[in-house]
Amino acid sequence: MRVVQQPISYNEFNEKYRPIIKADITNIIKKPEIEKNRKKATIFLGLTLGFLVLFIIFTIILVFTFSSAPGYDDSAKLLVLMSLMMLVLLLCVLFGVLWGKFRNKLFKLLKYEIGQLDYFRVLFKKMGLKFAPTSLAERRIYDEDLDLQNAYKEHFDTIRQPIRNYEKYLVNYAGIPAEATIVSRGQQYFIADEWNNNWMMQMLTFHWVYTIYDHTNKTTRKVDCYKTVFAMEGVYAKVPNDNYFTFSMGTRCALNGNQKPNVNLENVAFNKAFHIYTNDQVKIRQAFTPLAMETALNHVNQNIKVIPAGFGLQYSDHIVRSWFIPKGDPLKIDLPAVRLSMNKVIEFVVNDIINGIYSIYWVISLFNIPPMFY
Repeated sequence: MRVVQQPISYNEFNEKYRPIIKADITNIIKKPEIEKNRKKATIFLGLTLGFLVLFIIFTIILVFTFSSAPGYDDSAKLLVLMSLMMLVLLLCVLFGVLWGKFRNKLFKLLKYEIGQLDYFRVLFKKMGLKFAPTSLAERRIYDEDLDLQNAYKEHFDTIRQPIRNYEKYLVNYAGIPAEATIVSRGQQYFIADEWNNNWMMQMLTFHWVYTIYDHTNKTTRKVDCYKTVFAMEGVYAKVPNDNYFTFSMGTRCALNGNQKPNVNLENVAFNKAFHIYTNDQVKIRQAFTPLAMETALNHVNQNIKVIPAGFGLQYSDHIVRSWFIPKGDPLKIDLPAVRLSMNKVIEFVVNDIINGIYSIYWVISLFNIPPMFY
């Protein structure tokens, strides 16, 4: 018998996997090559800051000692001081360049080593999901994941034209106008969930030109607009008796385009959170039972700080298409812009991995809550 699924909360996921990831990242930093570059970067940073402080001290001495017109003897002292200042400044710049060189090398090595751990595949697998870049899912890449290749083939056999044609269904949604075009595509990924429902996903950047008119309807200026979304498409081929059943939901009403909310389910808070539209009032109630709605609401409220700020979803004839506004690429490991403390770097990387994986899991698990869809 099918039952309402209880998704993993962010706190549970974070508590379970954060110590593991943090320990792995810490061990990577202790590797000899990385440790050597870290020490060099630290030394040159210290020298850079030291000579910068010395330059500031010399500047203060110059201002307060030679503020009035110097005499002949003072001119010699001034020349010596100016020469020292130039030397200190040159050394400061030199050590700063060396610090930047070793810092960049350090983080290049760090990013490479973290990538070798294949965290996204490993953690998705621990959560019961099979994951791979689409280019690798097309063939057998892991001995234990032969069924991933089969799931990928089934996805293509079912939908024929997969989400590579995002323009056809994302315009007019997520605040993207019909004239927008895709100017940037990230790497495409494939996921098979616990019940072998198959998802493809990709980061996209749309561009369009917004025209501003004056009170006489004359063009005053044109503005280039860009919007980045993370798009997902799932195939639920095994869902029974859902032909011609369509519904959409979103955490912001505008994310559902022209499909305005037209149903009030028993749970008022659920209606307010998801703005449901459907073409079948009976089936939507079969899908979102009282327990399913309560579980979905908890899945939002428990994880409000980490879920996508803007999220939309549409289901029609075995195909679910979803999109959300990401804070960064969920499936790309980023490093902080300011990289002074290794402890802060570790925390940043751990948060980036956990939040990225969970944002995608949240969308898939939200759709899998109602028994109808798994």
